[in-house]
Amino acid sequence: YMDSFRSGLALVVAITAAEMFSQGNWQRTWASESDEALRKGAFLAAGLVLPLVFVMGVLGTVAAGQGAAEDPSAAFFYLIEDAGVLLIAAFVVLAVALVCSSADTLQNAVVASISRDLSNGSMQLGQARIATIAMMPIAIYLATTIDALSVFEIFLFADLLAAATVAPVLLTLWDRVSSKGALIGAVAGPLSVVAYGAWTADVSTGVDYIFHPTNEWGLANLEVFVSALVGSAAVTVAGSYAMPDEVA
Repeated sequence: YMDSFRSGLALVVAITAAEMFSQGNWQRTWASESDEALRKGAFLAAGLVLPLVFVMGVLGTVAAGQGAAEDPSAAFFYLIEDAGVLLIAAFVVLAVALVCSSADTLQNAVVASISRDLSNGSMQLGQARIATIAMMPIAIYLATTIDALSVFEIFLFADLLAAATVAPVLLTLWDRVSSKGALIGAVAGPLSVVAYGAWTADVSTGVDYIFHPTNEWGLANLEVFVSALVGSAAVTVAGSYAMPDEVA
C-alpha cells in the first residue's frame, strides 16, 4: 500500500510541476477579473474537483476488487454496465464534454506557446492555429498506436523535465536569484536524478531514471521526482550566491 501511496505523491509533484508551465492555466489567470475572482474560482474549482476525483478513485478500487476491470482506465464503466442505457448515455456525454473541454484548453495553450514562446512573437496567431491543427493527426496516430503504459511513461518523462526546471524558473522571482544560477539549477535538475540513481544503484540506472522515472512495479518513483526538484532548487540558490547578476 505504501508503494501506491508514494506513487500517488509522486504524481502530485509531477503534475503540479508540469501544470506550472501550462499556458492554459496562465491564460485563465490573466483573464480573471481580479485577484479576488481568481481566488474564488480556484477554491471553487478545487472544491468541485477533489470530491469527484476521490469518488472516481474509490469506484476504480471497487471495480478492481471485484476483479472485473480488465482495463483499469475503464474501471468506472465496468461498474455501471448494468445501470441502464440512459444512465450510461448520460455518462458518455459527460465524458465527451470533459475531454472536449480539456482538449480546448490544451489547443489554446499550444497556440499560445507556438505564437509567443517558440517563435518569440514572430508568428501570427492564425499561423500558430494552423500549425496546431497540423499536429493533431500526429497526436491521434500516437494515441491509437501506443499502448497505455508507453503513454504513461511519456507523460512521466515530460513531468520529470518540468520538476527539474520549475524551481529555477519560479525562484527567479526572488531578487537574490541570478539568471546564471537559475540556468545552472535547471541543468542540475536532471543531473540530480542521475546522481540519485548512481547513489542507489549505478550511473546507468540514474540515466535510465530520466527517461523512465518509474519503480520496479511501473509506478511513478517519488524519490526521482523529489531529487530533481530539490537538486535543482539547491543548485539554483547556491549558484546565485556564487555568481550573482552584475548590477548596472
